[in-house]
Amino acid sequence: MNTEPASKSKARSIRPTERKPRKQTPPKGMPTYEIKMLLEKAGLTQTAVARNCGVAYSTVHGVMHHKHTSRHIAEYIASKTGKTLDELFPGRYDITATDKQPE
Repeated sequence: MNTEPASKSKARSIRPTERKPRKQTPPKGMPTYEIKMLLEKAGLTQTAVARNCGVAYSTVHGVMHHKHTSRHIAEYIASKTGKTLDELFPGRYDITATDKQPE
């Protein structure tokens, strides 16, 4: 058994860990709240977009928050909001790309 009184117990020294500062990332496109407002003006919700595109709500959420990429969803949102892909998601999708398979 420990013969030292509880008040004199040795405390372990805890070294503070060095934390790296978070990188500030520049905006990746139109803010999500603006995309939501445009969808609401078109009479759509994220759930409706997911249903119409045949994907899960979380996938649409990820695309709108610039976490995931899905050209199909992005094009659907662009067509319903009257914006271009480059206005909503600049640099995310190659505008000149085609969906044709290589021969």
